Amino acid sequence: MKTFSTLSGKWIAAGECILFLVLGIGIVLPYGAQLLEKYQLNKLQAEQIQFMSNWRERLDTLEVTNTRYEEGIRQMVVQIPARQDFSRVIEELFSVSKTHDIKINAIVPQPVVVEHDFLKKPVQLAISGSYFDVATFINKLEQGEFLIHVVEVELEADERTRILKGELVLHVLMKGDDS
Repeated sequence: MKTFSTLSGKWIAAGECILFLVLGIGIVLPYGAQLLEKYQLNKLQAEQIQFMSNWRERLDTLEVTNTRYEEGIRQMVVQIPARQDFSRVIEELFSVSKTHDIKINAIVPQPVVVEHDFLKKPVQLAISGSYFDVATFINKLEQGEFLIHVVEVELEADERTRILKGELVLHVLMKGDDS
């Protein structure tokens, strides 16, 4: 009888082992795989929700920035001179040159270039002054009241007097005739 109980105990242990493996492979492993899949799906959804919330905040920020830029552009367009106000631009050139010790020897307006609803008036200036004065003159023109863009600079230095002489080509942005 002792051999029967040892043998039956081994069979019972083997049966339990097989049952454990069957339960582990058949039930617990698929359940664990399903839990892993749910975890990954929840993680992906959380990332998407985070992205969507950030996207909304960024969109709001961009809309506020866009509104500020549009207001700035509207103010700039109001300050753009009309074609008949070109004399004010020339007065501004002389005013800035006087405050920065620049001598304007000649002003040669070029033909107007039409771009969309605006006019671009090229102006050629013959100037002379020190290096620092020319640099600050150009800077003040581009940052002044009117939209003036310096597109070409040709300067030569006089070694004896240390004065720069040369030409600047400016583009002045103006409103079209119908503005």
